[in-house]
Amino acid sequence: MNNLNLNLLTEQVYLTGQVNRIYENILKEDEQIDPQDESMIKKVLKDLGIGSGFIFQFGTGIGAFMRPVTELLNGQGLSMTQEEIALLIITAFSIMLTNSSVEIGKLTRAVKEKNLGVHLSSVTKFILSVKKLMGVIGEKIGRTVHTLTDVLGFTFMLVPAMNVLKDLINNYGVSMDNLGQLFGGLTMAAGSYGVKAIIDKILNKRPPKETSEKEKKDDINLGDDLSLQ
Repeated sequence: MNNLNLNLLTEQVYLTGQVNRIYENILKEDEQIDPQDESMIKKVLKDLGIGSGFIFQFGTGIGAFMRPVTELLNGQGLSMTQEEIALLIITAFSIMLTNSSVEIGKLTRAVKEKNLGVHLSSVTKFILSVKKLMGVIGEKIGRTVHTLTDVLGFTFMLVPAMNVLKDLINNYGVSMDNLGQLFGGLTMAAGSYGVKAIIDKILNKRPPKETSEKEKKDDINLGDDLSLQ
């Protein structure tokens, strides 16, 4: 990323415009993921003989990660198949959500066999950064996002945010080296967003939903130690 692009990307006015795009598309509720992305997630699970009800239940939310993660990894000069990218995303979620040890074992073995282990931490970092951003957006519009299950369940928020991230990563050559800077700027802009008319419209359409105590315990404090650099 050259200095001109970096300066533009971190410019508060520009990032506020991108956040405005997220909130407006949340209000419109007209953004959806490509069905092929969700299908790819389920294909990888089927090929590995994994029938996790949880992963299938949140296939749409997990599928929303396919495009931005693809842009992020391919932008680093890596050439990965969609199956490999889906495998990394599924494995990261399974580990963080403490899926069954048998299924995690199958996934991690598949990652090692394909020599993808070095990229698993990058995908994990991306997911945890998204969780923090979604927490800030949720707080603005009256939705409590404590856990990764909240992130995956609130697709009306997740999909618009991921579409913006995909475009930013692609257009500005964002890499793992400056990913934290991007998320830091977006999170700050999302938290200080001030177009009350849009926020009020979203709040009026969607009453707050509290996370259950069980969901909070499922991944309590997950990612609190992630530092955005």
